[in-house]
Amino acid sequence: MNVSISTGHYHQSNFKTQKAIAVLPPSRYSFSIMDLLFIMLSITIVAASAALIINWRSPSTLNKLVSLIPVFLQFNNDNRDAESLKRNYERQISSAERKGDTDNAKKLKQEYAAHEKAWESQYALREKTFINSVNASSIKLEQKEITKIRVLLESSSILSKMPKNDWFIRGNAYLLLEEPSLALEAYEKSLGGKDNNKYKLPKYAIALARSGNLELALTTYETLIKIYPSEPDFYTNKGNILVDLSRTEEALNSYGKALSISENHFEALYNLANLRSDLGQMAEAISDYKKAIDVAPKNPDVHNDLGNALSITGRPEEALSEYSVAIDLRPDYARAHYNRGITLTRMGQFEDAIKDFDRCVRLRLDIPEAHYGKGVAYSNIGDLENALSAFERAIVLREKFPDALLAKAKTHAKLGEANESLNDLTQFLKISTNGVSQIDSERDFDALRQTPDYKNMLKKLKFD
Repeated sequence: MNVSISTGHYHQSNFKTQKAIAVLPPSRYSFSIMDLLFIMLSITIVAASAALIINWRSPSTLNKLVSLIPVFLQFNNDNRDAESLKRNYERQISSAERKGDTDNAKKLKQEYAAHEKAWESQYALREKTFINSVNASSIKLEQKEITKIRVLLESSSILSKMPKNDWFIRGNAYLLLEEPSLALEAYEKSLGGKDNNKYKLPKYAIALARSGNLELALTTYETLIKIYPSEPDFYTNKGNILVDLSRTEEALNSYGKALSISENHFEALYNLANLRSDLGQMAEAISDYKKAIDVAPKNPDVHNDLGNALSITGRPEEALSEYSVAIDLRPDYARAHYNRGITLTRMGQFEDAIKDFDRCVRLRLDIPEAHYGKGVAYSNIGDLENALSAFERAIVLREKFPDALLAKAKTHAKLGEANESLNDLTQFLKISTNGVSQIDSERDFDALRQTPDYKNMLKKLKFD
């Protein structure tokens, strides 16, 4: 009797005395139960390891993956407190209904609905992956998004128990809303566990610094540096806090340490340049600004600050070029328009300066220096009426603005308005310690200084 036996290749075998049975012999695709268990265990270990690595390197990525899980599965699997609360309410509601206590049952249902809505809001916060991004604390949000986050935080604020990562998310959200004290409270509840140090403590330190707890923030960064001595971000942020504490030499060393680990670390280069500029080390500052630009050529702030350093060192043409680059990169950059207007005024290009000051004023109306600068430019082209208007606006925005008061007094003097000039000079002398010598050095006041009214003013102010 000829029977075909499947072995992966077709062949014939002859059997004469027994009934033929089709048999599948072992092959490389056959698995025992132990093999399957081993494979499942291996996959679990790999998945768990991958999750730990992702959570360590990029918490926002893990949260994004978790957010793909349906909310009800997240609720049941990662929040036992919430599930326990749900069962507790169900029992209480059922008990109240059996007893005929409809008012209490209604109240319990409303409470549970509020908690359910609160958890929905908290899950919505999880789904906003930008909240957990590495640069979350420096992201600028539109007002519409700010309102959404604020509503979600408020509606979920009744939750007293939640996973530590949810408290961390809330801390990030509060930090984005520039509410560091609330962020600090949330971060404190998020601390604990193996994932503490690498990504939670730095945000905690930022909240400490922004809420004015500089010493504790410094201690936190020092702790992080001991654990992660090769992390340049921690040395950079430590340097920032040392600057705020006026410990500039230590700050310089901290920035230097960050750059010894990563020579192209943008934040370290940029903050080091700013500190050196503040210390008057302009050549070093200019060098560091240029290095920072090599790393991030499209950052408008660095171009603006390099322009300031070049202007201070008497290189107006180069400064003008940097301000223009900053404005090209960010057309609504009010500060760069102001700085370019100042440089153009110094170069005698008054009409162009007025355009920049006007642009600055339209972008940020509350910069009195821009109105003052515009007044100076108008004065230089002989447009005294517009100059007077600009000086007056500057003084409205800042009542005790000595330069604007003196300039306004000069303009009135040029227009032959002696009384108005004397009024401005009176206010100027009240807030300026060397005001008389400044007035004496201005030729525009030569005629006014000879009048009895000017001398009486000095006598009243006890400057005679």
